[in-house]
Amino acid sequence: MNPKISGTPHELITQTVPVFFFIWDVKEKKIIYVSPKFFDFVKGPKIEPKDASDLKLYIDKEYQKPYLQFFGALTPKNNFINKIELKTSARLKKFEWIEIHTFPVEEQMEDVELVVGHIVDISDRKNQMLDLEGENKNFDSIIQIISHDLRQPFTKISLLADLIKEKNDPDVISKFADKIKNASKSAHMLLQHFLQLTVLNYSSEVLSTTNESLYQIINNAIKAYDVEIESKQLKINIEEPEHEFNYPIDKSILNQAIKNIISNAIKFTQPKGEISISLYETKKNYKIKITDSGIGIPEDIRNRLFKEITSVRRTGLEGQKSTGLGLAITKRIIELHNGKITVRSKENKGTSFMISLPLKPKPAKSFY
Repeated sequence: MNPKISGTPHELITQTVPVFFFIWDVKEKKIIYVSPKFFDFVKGPKIEPKDASDLKLYIDKEYQKPYLQFFGALTPKNNFINKIELKTSARLKKFEWIEIHTFPVEEQMEDVELVVGHIVDISDRKNQMLDLEGENKNFDSIIQIISHDLRQPFTKISLLADLIKEKNDPDVISKFADKIKNASKSAHMLLQHFLQLTVLNYSSEVLSTTNESLYQIINNAIKAYDVEIESKQLKINIEEPEHEFNYPIDKSILNQAIKNIISNAIKFTQPKGEISISLYETKKNYKIKITDSGIGIPEDIRNRLFKEITSVRRTGLEGQKSTGLGLAITKRIIELHNGKITVRSKENKGTSFMISLPLKPKPAKSFY
C-alpha cells in the first residue's frame, strides 16, 4: 500500500507534518496511505489499512456505522470536505476521541482523485463537553425534583392558611399553625440543600483549608445532636485515637459532611441503640468509620444513596423528613478533600459509613 506512493509529495507531507493523515482514493474507494506515526499509538498488531473497513478496527463499535457512512458521503456535492467526531476503540491507546477532517488535495481535469483525512485528538475537549452536558442534565433534573417537592409543602401551607381563616378555636388554630411551621421548615431544608449542592458543584472558589483536629470535628458534630441523642437514649461510642489527627480541611463544610452521616444514623437507629465512631490510620489513608445499630439500608436504596438525582426519600423512625440530597452533598464534600466515602449495610443489622482521606494530602480541589 504505502510503497505505491513512495517518494511522492503525499508521503513526504504525511511523514513530516506533526499530525496524522490518511489518503483516500476516490475512484478506488479505499485508503491508500496512513502516516506511520499513527501506528505508534496502536495496541497489538499494526495492520496497515487497505480500505475504510480496516481503519474501522480503531473505532468504537457504536461509531463504526457513522464512520463508514462518513466515507460514503465524500462526493463532489460537498466538494469532498467533511468532518466527523468518533470515539476510538481500545486498540488505539491515548486517544479516546478523534475528529477527522477531509479535503481534496489532487485534481486532474477538474476531477478530484485523492482526499486527505486529517486525524485530530479531541479527547480532552470532548470529555469536557460531555461532563458539561452531564452536569447540565443533572442540574435540570435537580430543578425538576426541587420544583416537584416544593409543591407539596407550599400547597399544604396555603390550605392550612385557608382553614385557619375559617376557625375561631384557638387550639385548632395553634395546631394548624404548628403544621404550617413544619411545612415551611421542610421547604426551607430542601432549598438549603439544593443551594449547597449547587455551590459545591458549580462555584469556582477554592476550599479554604486550615489544619484541624479530625477528632475534634467528630466531637463537635456529635454535640450538635445532643438533644436528639438524649431523647432516643442512644449510646455513643467515640474511640479516642492514639494521637492527634491534624488535617488540612475546610472546617465548615467537612463538619457538615460528618453531621449529615451522624444525622442519618440517629434517624434510623431505634431508641437505646448504639452509634460507634472510630478514627484510625492505615498505610495510605486516615479513616473515619461511623457505624450504627439501626434498621440498615435495603440494597436497591444503597445503590442510589450518593446520587444527586435520586428518588430516595426515607422518613426517619420518628417521622423525620429527608430531602434525599444530604448524602450527595456529603460525597461531594469528601471528594473536594480528595477523599472517598463508602457504605456497608445489612437490613435490621445496621450501617457503616467509611470516609478515607489521603495520608499525604494533595492540594484541595476547587469547587467545580
